Amino acid sequence: METFHDGWGTDLTLEQYPASGIGYYRYYWSELEPSEGEYNFALIDRLLENNTKQSRRVALRFMALDEPSSGTKIPQWLIDKGIAGQWVENGKTFVADLDDPTYLSYVEKLLRAFGQRYDDDLRLAQIDIGMVGSWGSGITVTFLISSLCTVDIQISS
Repeated sequence: METFHDGWGTDLTLEQYPASGIGYYRYYWSELEPSEGEYNFALIDRLLENNTKQSRRVALRFMALDEPSSGTKIPQWLIDKGIAGQWVENGKTFVADLDDPTYLSYVEKLLRAFGQRYDDDLRLAQIDIGMVGSWGSGITVTFLISSLCTVDIQISS
């Protein structure tokens, strides 16, 4: 069975998936909109089709962050537009300023595009918008740890 920590990122066959009424999937913004204005509807359409075969509805979560060492999950094209934010200490992951008007404008465009495409689609149970914190859970402390845990130790003899 696919779980958060074990098997994430692998697609189970229909036979491997346990009987349930909902299939839950999570995607990063960079997967959903790899190029500006080009939405990966095929990814969601495939999920809807496969889950319908098993009489399951689909629940989705859209996310903008993973963890500091994972790499950027916000689309690179958006970062290149100069949105406010900062790179984590290791330079792998960009964390957007959630008050940046350009960032917010593109979040809205993403949500509107998926809303227009899937409005009234009964195969879709819900879309969970998780654009804040690691995995969309609102947890931001993982991005503060590297800056908060710098300790200067002085040993005197």
